[in-house]
Amino acid sequence: MKDDLTFENTIQCEIERFKKESKKHKRQYKIGKLLAILAVTLIPVITILNSTVSFPYSTQLFTVLNAILSATSITMTWLLDVNKSFELWKTETAVYHTLADIKRNIDFAKAIGTWDRKKQLDAINKIDIAIKASGKSWEKMLKASESKEG
Repeated sequence: MKDDLTFENTIQCEIERFKKESKKHKRQYKIGKLLAILAVTLIPVITILNSTVSFPYSTQLFTVLNAILSATSITMTWLLDVNKSFELWKTETAVYHTLADIKRNIDFAKAIGTWDRKKQLDAINKIDIAIKASGKSWEKMLKASESKEG
């Protein structure tokens, strides 16, 4: 009985961890993407303002703003690629759903009284495979980004 509680706590902790990490990387990706799009969108606006609006030091101001926005969009695009937040978000979401499905199957087996040691070992193997697959997926993404840089 105590082993079952520890097992379920472990599963629940892993589910919560992947859910939290998935939300974090989703937020990083969406904010980074939004900032990059915003910066790229504002560059033509600043260029148009530079050619139409005239006041003391307007040319210098718009040139500096244009440079800042260009640097921001390049930096945000680079950070999105380096952080791999999109890929992390997708991988962690997939693992989260896999673990949640395993937990649901465990709960169902317990509810109908078919939960036994064999099913527990099977669930442990499935959990192990899901977590290892996420690690392999991450390693593959790292190797792909290193080969782009090299």
